Amino acid sequence: MAQLVSGTAGVAPALHALPAPLALGIAIVLYDLGAYASHLLLHRVDSLWRLHEVHHSSPTLDWIATFRGHVGEHALRHLLSPALLLLAGFPVACVALATAIYTAWAAFVHANLRIRLRFLGPQLITPRLHRLHHVPGTSGRNLGTIFSLWDRMRGTLVTDPAAPLGPLGVPGREASYPQAWLAQLVEPFRRERADGTSPVETARGAIRGAGGRISGA
Repeated sequence: MAQLVSGTAGVAPALHALPAPLALGIAIVLYDLGAYASHLLLHRVDSLWRLHEVHHSSPTLDWIATFRGHVGEHALRHLLSPALLLLAGFPVACVALATAIYTAWAAFVHANLRIRLRFLGPQLITPRLHRLHHVPGTSGRNLGTIFSLWDRMRGTLVTDPAAPLGPLGVPGREASYPQAWLAQLVEPFRRERADGTSPVETARGAIRGAGGRISGA
């Protein structure tokens, strides 16, 4: 641990010496990469998916849905990237601005906007691309928030203009997932589903049943 800290301390002067716009650009890319990694874990690890179901349970999307999530998920997704950037030696002001930009873009892609922004798709996640992530049949795709690069690298980017944009909800539980705040707070800690299957397997089964589009790029 001491070696890790001393190593990052050695990087800090170099980061502080970078032009502010360049340091901010690097911080945004790394922030989004860290957020992508945590989002992937939320979809892959059963206990984490239980938390993430709360976010996917929203029957409609607007900018407020950005912040609809379990407190446990918020702790993971919104503390991991800033903490790693600070540990790497990025200036506090740079990390704070990168966090603000990331949050603003997250609200943008959750917004209920019908404008066509396909020209951004090759580089950036748009409201339409993220909406596809909230459709049960493609909920395992388009996990990025700002950059589409991470999904392109994994082959999980959906850009198909004909892909359905609804309905939305938790795969396999679109109509049954509780909507009340207190019920959602405790739902992730229920021991098992009524049929004994895990939440992740329920979601994967629903995605397979819906055809599970992988790419239309």
